[in-house]
Amino acid sequence: PTRRCSEFHPCCHPRPRRRGFLHQQGWSLSPMTLPLLREQQPVLHRPASTWLLVSTIVMAVAVQSLTAMSILVPTVLAPVAASEIGVQASRIGILVAFIYFVAIATGLMCDTLIARFGPVRVFEIAVVLVAVGLASGFGGNLGAVFFLGALAGAATGFVNPASSTILLQVSPPQYRSLIFSIKQTGVPLGSAIASVLIPALVQTMHWRDAVLVLGAGSAFVLVVVAPFRSTYDRNRNPHQRIRLSAIGAPIAEILSRHELLTLAL
Repeated sequence: PTRRCSEFHPCCHPRPRRRGFLHQQGWSLSPMTLPLLREQQPVLHRPASTWLLVSTIVMAVAVQSLTAMSILVPTVLAPVAASEIGVQASRIGILVAFIYFVAIATGLMCDTLIARFGPVRVFEIAVVLVAVGLASGFGGNLGAVFFLGALAGAATGFVNPASSTILLQVSPPQYRSLIFSIKQTGVPLGSAIASVLIPALVQTMHWRDAVLVLGAGSAFVLVVVAPFRSTYDRNRNPHQRIRLSAIGAPIAEILSRHELLTLAL
């Protein structure tokens, strides 16, 4: 006969899993931003084709490069644009800090956007923000510059959560670290593009015309992103509520769970 376990044996009575802050508050993280079960991943019912994997990586690197380039535009243009705007070029650090503050805030609320619209749609939103932000620099005043910074910062905050959601679905587990690392090369690539392209444009046109050209050119990245919507946005929830109060939820969840806090630190 099969031997029965003791009444208090751990295999029959597993310890209850600790509930995080979000569950205690009746909230939950979007299933699109968590590791999904196989039945929740239409892309992974079978191994992704090499073409799908490579094209997805190229698309993610393109968007990452675009946002990285956009936040460097004010820094590269500061020496030639500051006097016309009426500020000292040395004050560019204030704008850079503002851009990254916006990026932090939007990154924390991106989970609900991904759940509602899908990660590829969030990519498209980021591209539009960059294009509009750069084109707005044509205004040539301090307000337009900070508006550019706000949109570029928001786009930067959106990109990493959205790209992680996409790549998690398509990356083979044994190559996942490598693929995420390749995607992250978009940051120095975008900075390099800005450092070479913007001075070249300024040599041939006024800096205000240069940001307008950059804004118009950025919009063409939508052509690269749009075809992936049918693949990666299938699990979106159109009824997902978007609440500003959810900005602090990811931080609260990490602080409430020792293992996540240790990993974050």
